[in-house]
Amino acid sequence: TLNEIGFPSVIMDEQNGTVFSGFLLRARARDIDPLQDNFKSYVFFADFFRNEMINKSSISTRALTSGTSISKMRFCYPIEIEEQDRIGSFFMQLDKSISIKGEDLRQLQNFKQAMLQKMFPKEGEKEPEVRFVGFEGEWSTTTLGKLMDITTGALDANEANPTGKYKFFTTSEKILRINYYNFLGPAITLAGNGVMGNSTYVPNGEKFNAYQRVYVLTQSLNKNWYQFIRLNINQYLPQTIRKKSSGSVISYITKDILEDLEIKLPTLEEQIKVSNYFETIDTNIISKQKELTKLKQFKVAMLNKMFV
Repeated sequence: TLNEIGFPSVIMDEQNGTVFSGFLLRARARDIDPLQDNFKSYVFFADFFRNEMINKSSISTRALTSGTSISKMRFCYPIEIEEQDRIGSFFMQLDKSISIKGEDLRQLQNFKQAMLQKMFPKEGEKEPEVRFVGFEGEWSTTTLGKLMDITTGALDANEANPTGKYKFFTTSEKILRINYYNFLGPAITLAGNGVMGNSTYVPNGEKFNAYQRVYVLTQSLNKNWYQFIRLNINQYLPQTIRKKSSGSVISYITKDILEDLEIKLPTLEEQIKVSNYFETIDTNIISKQKELTKLKQFKVAMLNKMFV
């Protein structure tokens, strides 16, 4: 896309036995290089240069620019190499911090997935590999259709209103707003396509609405813990979809798939214990995501403040 075109990389080392793509443009200083390498790594990411790059590019089957166009693009830099070095070092340290934060987040997300595998019974088994102290015995097995009432929303996405009072769940990860509601929590919403299988728990008493391809799952007697059922869905639905696809592509989760989805349940007390454990992990994941987003936004802001 145009927004991705022209992202630069600075090659610091000699490249032996390397082949470059025909769509890759390369450049080097004609004589004495006036730019410090670390500085070069960042100056071309500033908005003023990115905007010019986009304006001087074209798009057909793919976004394109040329060496001729790039050679005419102007940018500013400090004459003193020491200042360039300090600017480059500042952003390199910022990138290092972003990389560390990102790795921390990935490790926590991977840990969550590993614990989901261990704390829910594997296929053909009736007990999980890992349990909290004090819990034992086989889990019962049922289907989601026997456990939950499954309906869908009835609205188009264009019903959304940015200033709406209520949450409006669609098939994207972003939760929209709307001025009126048709549903009342507790409930689980689940995207039938788009970000397929993406689910959200709606707390007790919360009013909300849903797009026509979003499933709304409720219990008439509330005998089981909603958050635990959602964990069940997240754990077993992808496996079910892979089995049913048999090499083909499933573009929409049908109601039949959900109704037949196998759900495994321990006692209510254990459901609550497991749910609270994963809720704590999710809270930490959200916190780390916010920290990472904030650091990336700070980098973008500083790119535009420290380059002319």
